[in-house]
Amino acid sequence: MFWQALTRRSGELDIIVLDHETLVFVEAKTRSSRDDDGPWEFVDWQKQQILHRTAEGFIAEHDRGRSCYPFDMVSVVGKEAVLFRNAF
Repeated sequence: MFWQALTRRSGELDIIVLDHETLVFVEAKTRSSRDDDGPWEFVDWQKQQILHRTAEGFIAEHDRGRSCYPFDMVSVVGKEAVLFRNAF
């Protein structure tokens, strides 16, 4: 099961997936070429805090308990995608 592009006042979650019994939040960042900074460089501490607050709202809405949930990141540059598990 997965949810995609959940937008709330507190922020936006790109992808939410249930991986077996674990709820995983995935931030997707893209760049058109390698000339730009890497997509992961745009997920700074402030962005991470926004994502955490938004995820907390989702967890509360769906009664998922008080466990810690991983945040993965998909970095897409051109046609190449790389998944970073437990990115932050």
